[in-house]
Amino acid sequence: MLVLKDLTIFFQYSFMQCRTAELETVIEEDKQKAVQIELLKKENGKLISQLTAQESVIDGLKIERKIWGQELAEQGKIIFFFFCRKNGGVQCHSFQINTAIQL
Repeated sequence: MLVLKDLTIFFQYSFMQCRTAELETVIEEDKQKAVQIELLKKENGKLISQLTAQESVIDGLKIERKIWGQELAEQGKIIFFFFCRKNGGVQCHSFQINTAIQL
């Protein structure tokens, strides 16, 4: 009876050692995953910063394009005014009609 009891204790001890080794492996894998998660969080933060900067540049370019369009329209008005002033009213109206047809 003593031998059977000793064998039972031995198998229980062996099982516990195997289970402990398995759990230590799982713990180590979890630690590695935690490190990977932290690295991914840092990379995500950098990518968000880059995206924000790029969106800011795009917004600035859109505003600049709008301003340039307004300035170009204003310059067109000035050129048209000088053209009409130099060439008289009749030619100015024909220029307006031709320009409107081309658009």
